[in-house]
Amino acid sequence: MEDSLYEIESIRRFGGLRLSDRFPDESITLNFRHLLERYKLGQTLFNEINKHLTIQALMLGEGSVVDALHYELCFHSMAHRPTNNLA
Repeated sequence: MEDSLYEIESIRRFGGLRLSDRFPDESITLNFRHLLERYKLGQTLFNEINKHLTIQALMLGEGSVVDALHYELCFHSMAHRPTNNLA
C-alpha cells in the first residue's frame, strides 16, 4: 500500500495526500487492516462509503485498483504486436 501511495496518483487523491506528505508505512496500514478484521468493520466501512458515493451518483465495487496508464500502455503494445497467423 505504501508503494501505491507513492506511485499511483489516483490513490493519493482518494486519500487526500500529496507527494510532499508523509505516508503511513506498511506496519501502520497492516495494523489498521487487522483492526478492521478483528472488529469485523470492513464490510461496514465498505457499505458506509457506498452510501456516500451513491448520494453523489458514484459507485464502488470490490476488486483491484488498476492504473489506467499502465493498462493503456499494455493495450497499445499488444495492438501493435505482429501476429503470427499460420492459416
